[in-house]
Amino acid sequence: MFSSLSRSVGYFGVNLFHDVIEVQYRLKHSGFPDLVVDGNCGQKTVAAIREFQRRFMSLPDGLVEVNGATIRRLQSTAISQGNSRPDAPAPQASNSPVSGGVRRNVNELSVSPQAEALLKNYESLRLKPYFDDTGQEISEYIKGATIGYGHLINGKGDFENYKNGINEMKSNELYRRDIYDIEIKTKKLIKNPLTQNEYDAVMIFVFNIGYGSVEKDKGFITSEVLKIINGESQVDIDEAWLRWKYANGHITKGVINRRKSELNVFHNGVYAR
Repeated sequence: MFSSLSRSVGYFGVNLFHDVIEVQYRLKHSGFPDLVVDGNCGQKTVAAIREFQRRFMSLPDGLVEVNGATIRRLQSTAISQGNSRPDAPAPQASNSPVSGGVRRNVNELSVSPQAEALLKNYESLRLKPYFDDTGQEISEYIKGATIGYGHLINGKGDFENYKNGINEMKSNELYRRDIYDIEIKTKKLIKNPLTQNEYDAVMIFVFNIGYGSVEKDKGFITSEVLKIINGESQVDIDEAWLRWKYANGHITKGVINRRKSELNVFHNGVYAR
């Protein structure tokens, strides 16, 4: 039985995004249900690898090697716990195209696991309030105060709920609420059917730039990208998408790279940074 890992994952591993997703997914279904599948090989992922290895190794090293004992055990553990087949694939989040192919009404679609993993990887988990423009932690409310996976804090009163920080469970709860709200509102704007990867790319994009406002002429609701998707503009979608390259009033390489990654999801179904 061979895994789909391309490189090692864990302590001193290569830790490519799609490989980390693979390992986290299998750990989550092998006795670590609270592990976040986000493509980041942090301390919790390494600790989970070591804890899993203690079941069969006297000296756990926290490293999952390609076709090594740990990945083979992770693949086979699921069946002993009554879960899916041991060779069932993890959600794809790799350089392998997973283009949806057939376009469907957006009301039939929802954000896929691989899109969710990529989105969380971009947003990063922050358990203390921070200023979105700079990433700096804050102790008092300012406009742009954020927490968790890019959750915008709504005013001074709301800030009181978060000023002392939150845990990972609360972060996931806020994320689910935010992405649900974005999906519900954005679906109402889209007139044409989309493939799964096109839909995922749009939702990742909207999560970052915001749904927006017609009155303030900002966000996705007034964007050229929406007009192109709805067949109301002949502008090149890549050019329109890449217009959204500013952070704190300045063009930044990080934002440009994110836009290119989103377009790779949109066109090719490749879920990678």
